[in-house]
Amino acid sequence: MINTKCPLCYRSADPIQEKALFVLEDEYAYTCQIVRCVHCGNIFTWFDNDININSYYDDLDYTLQDTRNTLFHTIQKIEYNRVLRQLKKKAGSDQKTVLDFGCGKGVFLSFAKEKGFFVKGVETSLPRAGFAEKYFGIEVNKTYYESGQIFSEKFDILTIFHVIEHLTDPLPLLDNLVKENLTCNGILVIEVPNFESWQSKWAGKRWMQLDVPRHV
Repeated sequence: MINTKCPLCYRSADPIQEKALFVLEDEYAYTCQIVRCVHCGNIFTWFDNDININSYYDDLDYTLQDTRNTLFHTIQKIEYNRVLRQLKKKAGSDQKTVLDFGCGKGVFLSFAKEKGFFVKGVETSLPRAGFAEKYFGIEVNKTYYESGQIFSEKFDILTIFHVIEHLTDPLPLLDNLVKENLTCNGILVIEVPNFESWQSKWAGKRWMQLDVPRHV
C-alpha cells in the first residue's frame, strides 16, 4: 500500500509542493510525511513506500491488555459518560440502540450498556472482539465491512471512535454505514485526532496521534 493522494479530495499530492509539516520515520525506518493538501486543506500522511499495512496491526493485537481496574479505565469512564449524557439529551426517549463501529475491547459499549442502551459492535481484531464478548457480554460482528446492513436492524445511534484516521478512503464507507445502518432520525458520532488541538501543538512531531503510517 502507498498513500500519495488526499483521502478526502483524492488529488495526488507532491510533498515538495504541499510543504511537509513533519517528516517522520515509522518503526521499520520508512519515511512518512505529514502534509496539508493544497486543494482541500486536509492534513494527511503521505508515503510512497509500498508497505504491508497489516503488519503494523499484528503486533498491536499481541499487546492486548485488560485495563478494567486501572486509572486509565476510570478516565475512559468519565470521558465516555460525558458523551453518553450528551446522547441522552439529543436522542429521543425511544432511541436506545447503539452500534459502535470499530468497538475495540467494547469499553464504550460497556458503559452505554450500564446506562440502559441496547448495544452491538463491529470489530475485526479478533482478540479485541473476543474481549468485548467475554468480559462485557457484547454481541460483536467480526467481518470486514464493505457495504450493506451489518445486523438485521438499523440503529438509533452510530458511533465511530478513532477509526476514520486509519482509512485511505473513508467517504464511501461512511456513506454505506449511515445509509444502511442508521435510522432516518438517528445520531452519528465521529471522533478523530484533532491536529489543531493544544496537545498536537505542544508535542509537535512527537504527538502520539500522528502514529505513522497507521493514521492516514
